[in-house]
Amino acid sequence: MHGPNAEKVLLESLLPNLFSSAQTKVAAIEASQRKTLSELQESAVQQQSTLADLISRLQTEHLLERERLESQIREISTARDELLGRVEQSAEDSKKRPRDDSTSAADTPSGSTIHFISFIFHFKSFNIQTESARTSLPEDRMAEFAEQLTLLSEMGFTDLEKNIRLLIQHRGNVDLVIEDQDLS
Repeated sequence: MHGPNAEKVLLESLLPNLFSSAQTKVAAIEASQRKTLSELQESAVQQQSTLADLISRLQTEHLLERERLESQIREISTARDELLGRVEQSAEDSKKRPRDDSTSAADTPSGSTIHFISFIFHFKSFNIQTESARTSLPEDRMAEFAEQLTLLSEMGFTDLEKNIRLLIQHRGNVDLVIEDQDLS
């Protein structure tokens, strides 16, 4: 039996098997894609949660550091005020005392000495405030690095604190962060 009818009969008998096979393959591919999508969504949620925890921890550390530095500034200011009070009192006392030959003008603090001491304390206070500004990490920097952090995590670099430190150090350059990761 050759001819158009035989080919038609053969095609009609093969078509259901081919169609069924194609449907099975499509279903398997769709199931695999759904599983992969689900895993990616879970990973994204986990990374987002980890980032939120890290942001919260950094904000807490920032507030504690700020409170510590403000306390130091208050202590320095108090010490400065006490020292200036002592210097002024000493100056007043030396004016009231009669001078003898053993006391020289160099033993008495002058106005310029008082101003110099005041300048030193103000300078120290300024340095502490400047250091605090340099070490702080505003939360908007975290959002800036979210894309780089996701990329690094997908590449297997999962130490978020190290990644953030390196991203800050390299101003967000992922290539330099990867080089540093490979060196350590």
